[in-house]
Amino acid sequence: MTNNNQMTFNLSVNDVYSVDWVHSAKYTKDWVSSTKRILPPPSFVREIMSYDSKSGFLYWKHRKDMPKRWNSRYANKKIKTNNANSFGITYNGQRFYSVYHRVIWCHYYGKWPESNKVIDHINGNHYDNTIENLRLVTHTENNKNRSTPKDNTSGNLGLYWAKSKKKWLVQIGSNGKTIHIGTFNNKEDAIKARKEAEKKYGYHENHGRS
Repeated sequence: MTNNNQMTFNLSVNDVYSVDWVHSAKYTKDWVSSTKRILPPPSFVREIMSYDSKSGFLYWKHRKDMPKRWNSRYANKKIKTNNANSFGITYNGQRFYSVYHRVIWCHYYGKWPESNKVIDHINGNHYDNTIENLRLVTHTENNKNRSTPKDNTSGNLGLYWAKSKKKWLVQIGSNGKTIHIGTFNNKEDAIKARKEAEKKYGYHENHGRS
């Protein structure tokens, strides 16, 4: 007998694994096996689960190949995830894990996300997996839509208080380089300069949100 985390996949050896940065920090693979690193065909993903694009949730479908007890317990129920917002299945005795939002992308668009790109949660909520909140971007683009960390002393990304000058220092990153924008006597002018720089260098409008 299997549970909702133990499924049988008809996998193709031509499918390849891809990578993702979870919360821009943790490195993980879509489906991980100690022996093979392959992905299930999107058609099979759609066959065993459904996706509600408005709520952003995945649900297990009724399975003819599963025992009645499994269907009574899991069919039409939300797929649960772990603390990393991923879930697992078992195939041929090997455990596979997938990041929730990458499965959603595969289900909705009928193809797995490109291995050199990540899925950005536009509003910064990594548990809001409504389709309009997801976009496939490069790592560079993803870094241009960050929230302001709680330990940020200025309350704004790219703003620093220079004690020696008693002024606000403004910087921004672009193409792997740190660009000095200028120094300002008051914080309001510094924030304005930073926002103008973000527009110039293609940062997302949500970048720097609280």
